[in-house]
Amino acid sequence: DRKASIGLSVLLVKNIRMAEGARIGHLNWFMGLDNLSMREYSTIGNLNWFTAIPTDKHFHAERKRDLIIGCHATITGRHYIDCQEAITIGEFTTIAGVRSTFLTHAIDFRRNKQIAAPIKIGSYCFVGTGVTILANGSVGDYSVVAAGAVVLKNDFPPHVLIGGVPARVIRENIDGL
Repeated sequence: DRKASIGLSVLLVKNIRMAEGARIGHLNWFMGLDNLSMREYSTIGNLNWFTAIPTDKHFHAERKRDLIIGCHATITGRHYIDCQEAITIGEFTTIAGVRSTFLTHAIDFRRNKQIAAPIKIGSYCFVGTGVTILANGSVGDYSVVAAGAVVLKNDFPPHVLIGGVPARVIRENIDGL
C-alpha cells in the first residue's frame, strides 16, 4: 500500500505484502523468507533479525518460510525470529521488550535430521521480554507470556498467563487483568 513504509533495512524476501499503515523500522535484516505479510497498521520496530534458509528444490522445498503479522500487531526491537517454517502473529498482539527468540527448527537426534514446525501467537496477546518460543509452540488468544518464559508446546489455551522454564499456565481466565 502507498501508506506503508520501510526504514533503512535489508529485505531479501521473495514476496512482500504490506497493507495500509504497515511499517518496518530501521536496521532490520530479513533473509531467506518466502513471504512477509503485514496487515493494516502492523509494525516491526528497529534492529530485528528474521532469517530462513532459502527455498531450494533439493533442501526442504516443502516448508513455508512465511512471517504473517495481523493488523495492529507489533514486534518491538532487537528480537531474533527464525522463519524456517511459518510464524503467525495475531491481530493486536505485541512482541514486547528485547531479545525474544522464535525458533521454528530443531534437530531430531533419533533420525539425525533437521525438523521444522510453525509457531502461532494468537490475537490480543502480549509476549514479554526475553521469551523463547520453540518449534510447534503456540499461544491462545488473549494470553500473556511472562518475561523469560520458554514455550515448548502447542496447547496453551486462550485467556491464560504463561510463564516459567519450561512454560506452564500460571493463571487461567485472565480477563480483566
